Amino acid sequence: MLRSAHQAVIPIGRLGAGMVAPGWYLYTGSALGRGGLRGRLQHHLRPAARPHWHIDFLRRVCDVTAVWYVVGERRWEHDWAGLLAQQAEPAPCLGFGASDCHCIAHCFFLSAEPSPMQFAADAQRLYPDHPAIEQRTIKASERRGITNP
Repeated sequence: MLRSAHQAVIPIGRLGAGMVAPGWYLYTGSALGRGGLRGRLQHHLRPAARPHWHIDFLRRVCDVTAVWYVVGERRWEHDWAGLLAQQAEPAPCLGFGASDCHCIAHCFFLSAEPSPMQFAADAQRLYPDHPAIEQRTIKASERRGITNP
């Protein structure tokens, strides 16, 4: 989960530019690669000198405030993107974070702070086999140079 306090226009690789409005951004992804969840969080909590993923561009103007996650072999990112698409607007543009799948996007915007409890309840309702969602709040001191302008 990311938060922007300011409006901004950001470049997003081949997608062009995207508008970032003040509010909350929920990004879905997986961490099954090298380094697992720890490695992915370390990447997302430090500035990206050379953006690799779409989320790296958004992090330049947003603060990472929390991480919601499940641990297991199943990739829930597409299910979460489908659930979020029912509740929020794709942002900062269509296709964000979804260049390797058929999802409308993997990042969604809400003007009000989202509730992890409500999201977990919605996921469990839609997917009865969904594991418990864990939450980790990210302290400002953990963001290692990521600041909101």
